[in-house]
Amino acid sequence: MVLAYALSCVSMLYDGETSSGRSRVAASPVWPPFEKVAGRQPWSLLAEPPFVQPPPPDRRPHNYWMMNKRQASLPFILFATGFASALYGLFVLACDARGRSLGLFRTFGQNALAAYLLHHTVESQILTIVPRDSPLWWCLVGLLLFFGITYLFIRYLERQGVFIRL
Repeated sequence: MVLAYALSCVSMLYDGETSSGRSRVAASPVWPPFEKVAGRQPWSLLAEPPFVQPPPPDRRPHNYWMMNKRQASLPFILFATGFASALYGLFVLACDARGRSLGLFRTFGQNALAAYLLHHTVESQILTIVPRDSPLWWCLVGLLLFFGITYLFIRYLERQGVFIRL
């Protein structure tokens, strides 16, 4: 994750650059303008932290070094991989190393394929009552409904002894 953030700091060299034409992409999106390093303070080269939206393209055009989920760049892929691995490690420590268990993880873990197949259907139904411009509280209610309904279906299958596996 640290390496990914360091790579995303290269995108700060594109600040103030205008994008090429109407594409909103930097003129040289892969090879950064290293000449812009001279005369800058080290702190001015620090990019936005992860999970913070980058500035709009009129301030910093899209480039290969931005950590942005809309373009699969090396910094984004490295950070996502590191974050997922760290989170997985925390779950292993909390659940396996300490001998704790949570029924929620057992239910979804034993029938993960059924949950995967079912969740899209539940999601499409929930999205009919939660419009795109909903306030945060309604989005959270929709998330709870989505999660709760999916869990109830998977729990029912678990109680009936139905497990879908490859």
